Amino acid sequence: MTERVDIAATTGSPTVTLETSDQALAAAGSTGTRTLTTPVAAASAVVTVALNPITTGGTPGGATTYQYEYATSGGCGANPNAGANTNRTKLTINSVVQATYCYDGADRLTSTTATGYNSAISYDSRGNTTTLAGETLGYDSSRRHITTTKGTTTVTYVRDVTNRIVQRTSVVNGGTASIQRYSYSGGTDSSSFTLNSTGALIERTVVLPGGVLLTKRAGGDV
Repeated sequence: MTERVDIAATTGSPTVTLETSDQALAAAGSTGTRTLTTPVAAASAVVTVALNPITTGGTPGGATTYQYEYATSGGCGANPNAGANTNRTKLTINSVVQATYCYDGADRLTSTTATGYNSAISYDSRGNTTTLAGETLGYDSSRRHITTTKGTTTVTYVRDVTNRIVQRTSVVNGGTASIQRYSYSGGTDSSSFTLNSTGALIERTVVLPGGVLLTKRAGGDV
């Protein structure tokens, strides 16, 4: 279940907005309630969202309480008062702390204890994220993402003038490059053809009535 909490100010009244996943459940006939409490102290704003049991197709879900903290002092990182600018500083689920968040003076996330993010998050002089979750990201002069390196694997992208990816190259342990190319038949960002390094067809994607995508593979459908 996904909720978005909007904070107008540390002393204001937060609101809960249902995200797409909740809307989908509601459309499917799910039932349940959501309650919001807002204990606000001088040093921090804490928003608690209690999701009471949700049932989908007759199967009850468990009650879950999400607590979002926006500490206005005593935080971590270069900006210990980041919560005063509505940056989330802590996430607690069912009384168990899931993650804390640190920011710099530009309100950019610099580190978090969330699972999978055990290294610092850094940025270049233009504000592009350069390290995240163990990955190193590179950009071209137009600030377009063109490389990602994680461990011994590097993926490089070539983009066309509309920023669509037309080639993806993956190299593992300095070995032979694995290349895939993409061709487009319209103005969308979804490729119509995937080709190998010699231009041979790997798969074709066709848009059917209603927006359904059909993928046909040259080597046989799975």
